[in-house]
Amino acid sequence: MPAKCACAQIEKLKGFLDNPTSNTGSFLIGGVKYMNVYSDEPETKLRGKCHDGGCAISKTNQTLVIGIWAVPVPAAACNKIVEALAEYLVSVDY
Repeated sequence: MPAKCACAQIEKLKGFLDNPTSNTGSFLIGGVKYMNVYSDEPETKLRGKCHDGGCAISKTNQTLVIGIWAVPVPAAACNKIVEALAEYLVSVDY
């Protein structure tokens, strides 16, 4: 079942990406708290970890692509899919 995000949660995620120096602490997606973890491109990518999984978020020109994973799925698999979709959307000016 897809996670439901409130507007305030999306705005906080956008704020994390718009101001990479503020990318510390935690954020909520669908009521689940994620701790922010290292990102090599903090202006466009955000990674989160929770007790039994995590999330990958990539920013395009017009949207945030959000992937949520749970054990036993490896984080790298989720990251790869989210990044590939975001790259495609950017390539078609979305």
